[in-house]
Amino acid sequence: MSEENPMRHTFIGTPYWMAPEVIACDKDADALYDEKCDVWAVGITAIEMADLDPPLADLHPLRALFLIPANKPPTLAQPRKWSKQFRDFLKQCLIKDPAKRPSAKTLLNVSAAMLLFVLMRVYQKQKQK
Repeated sequence: MSEENPMRHTFIGTPYWMAPEVIACDKDADALYDEKCDVWAVGITAIEMADLDPPLADLHPLRALFLIPANKPPTLAQPRKWSKQFRDFLKQCLIKDPAKRPSAKTLLNVSAAMLLFVLMRVYQKQKQK
């Protein structure tokens, strides 16, 4: 990736956190992705922090690679335990179409304080367990 061409087309990493557009690179040499795949990974990480496992963690990684693009975006195991703000943040991070998924800059500009609040709440809830 460079400033002139911010798109990537390589396929490497742990499948559970991979955005659908990254997985597409394995099947289509012309498929590209940009930094919005990291926004997806933040959403998966937030679910992992809340549920103690990323979505599909109980499946073999190759099965997860198949299901991530095929399934609806992942959600929390017990969504009612978490605030609407946290659920809305996850919903934004886990928009499957990267063209519609907000950039990290947009998410931070809109919700930096909310993100800090959410992460602190997740930490506090996990600490209480």
